Amino acid sequence: MSKKLYFCTSCRKKIPKVDQLLFVEESKRGFCSEDCIVEFFSPYMKSLDAEEVSFRESLGLEPEIDAVLFQDKSLFEEALYNPKEVWLEKNDLQEEYYTHITPISDNKFFILICSYYEGEPAFVFFKTITSSVDLVQFYKRDSLVEGERGAAEPEAAELDVMEEISLPSEIVEDIDLKKSEHLASLLERRKETDISFEEYGLYDDYITLTLDDPDDEFQSEDNAGDSIYTFIKSFQKEGQAFFYIVICLRVNIPGGDDSALMPVITFPSIDDDLYTFYAVGDKKNKRITN
Repeated sequence: MSKKLYFCTSCRKKIPKVDQLLFVEESKRGFCSEDCIVEFFSPYMKSLDAEEVSFRESLGLEPEIDAVLFQDKSLFEEALYNPKEVWLEKNDLQEEYYTHITPISDNKFFILICSYYEGEPAFVFFKTITSSVDLVQFYKRDSLVEGERGAAEPEAAELDVMEEISLPSEIVEDIDLKKSEHLASLLERRKETDISFEEYGLYDDYITLTLDDPDDEFQSEDNAGDSIYTFIKSFQKEGQAFFYIVICLRVNIPGGDDSALMPVITFPSIDDDLYTFYAVGDKKNKRITN
């Protein structure tokens, strides 16, 4: 008898057969109707809406309302079924949330957060459209899903290393997690007068220069006990002085005793306070810099 007891997760209505339950995630939570699905996940949706408000307030952004784009079914389906990037976040209960990020017209981005069932998006918890690159960065959390749905292209310095070294998925996920943590820290401390995120790509050539010949190099240990290496070098660009920072994680290379430094986050800045924040740990060189 107990093998045939099935109840709706939301309304607790008894369901005669298991194949009559509706599922929207890779779990044992089944529902009797779409209304019950919405009712059950309503608190999740409200929390994600409140999270966006908090993100916008922290960045000083006003709400962006574009009813035409927001109600465009073709744009929504493109973001849902053919996103440019998919980020997977898991909580302590191993519940999975997939964030889809897709560029659309007028330098805007469509962002969706949804659940997956049997490898496909099944229920959308949240959606928004923004022209803020900073806000987009907030939603790039935990690990970037690899595969046919696409992935963000690695920065130049990362690409050279990744082409030579094949890392296990758990190490790649660890690097992605640290990227999210460091990015959140940078967004919290970055001043509006500093170099904008939109301009970061103009400074990619300085990554290798900083790694090859840093003015300062520091080694520290993060909260997880991993070795973090910070490289800093001063430059001039179009008459403006700035410094470039490359933060790396030391990882062990499979199949041997060797290790490698993998870039976690790289960025330029003109903010001396930001330099002071990142110039911590055991200094590995003795060069005097201005």
